[in-house]
Amino acid sequence: MRDSYPERLAAGERPDSFDKDVIREWVAAECDPYADAIPEISPELIWKTALTYIEAHERITGQPFTPPPPAPSVHDRVLSALAEFHAP
Repeated sequence: MRDSYPERLAAGERPDSFDKDVIREWVAAECDPYADAIPEISPELIWKTALTYIEAHERITGQPFTPPPPAPSVHDRVLSALAEFHAP
């Protein structure tokens, strides 16, 4: 994604942000978060937010984002932690 900061600033618009403002702005457009129930956040908006954080990571570090490997399930971690006490 190209850097839109100079153009948005020159046009008097708010620059693109790299944080949870994506969700905050959506909630504010959908309801009054102080008076109404927050609507369910769509998978598309969650994905857009994740992409915002990935882009921020890549811009800050200069490195491509590589997701970590999936963590073992809680059940597997508990069994592993207790293995030495449960050994035959």
